[in-house]
Amino acid sequence: MGFAFCVGILASGEFALRLGIGALQTLVFVALVFGSQATIYAIRERRAIRERRAIRERRAIGQHRRMWGSRPSLWPVASSVTDMLVAAILAIDGIAVTPLPAVLVAETLGAAVAFAIVIPVAKGPVFARLGIAWRAASALPRHAVGSIGS
Repeated sequence: MGFAFCVGILASGEFALRLGIGALQTLVFVALVFGSQATIYAIRERRAIRERRAIRERRAIGQHRRMWGSRPSLWPVASSVTDMLVAAILAIDGIAVTPLPAVLVAETLGAAVAFAIVIPVAKGPVFARLGIAWRAASALPRHAVGSIGS
């Protein structure tokens, strides 16, 4: 899915914005950094299919859960923010790359946030259809099943 995000950003830079090769390279660099961070947070927690039933039951009785079941700790968040800030500063200031307008970098960040929201929505039905989450949980020893994605 991250590949599709980067190809989409590249295609929009080439065909919609008509950027030159240097600006396209910078745009792809920013898309890779932002897209990888979005992917990390979107897929960091995987629930087995049988756990979905319990989640649906909790929702049915009014207990709502956030998109992600648990918050990441301070270190991953700090490293992600630092990573994205460094990439944005390099791209906007043109340090070792062709500079991009700040608005374009911000739009790419917005697209990455939207991508991070779409991934969990899309992965649930896809994993359920393919049985990926079930096999991943059932292939582990019984004591390790509760620690998937932790």
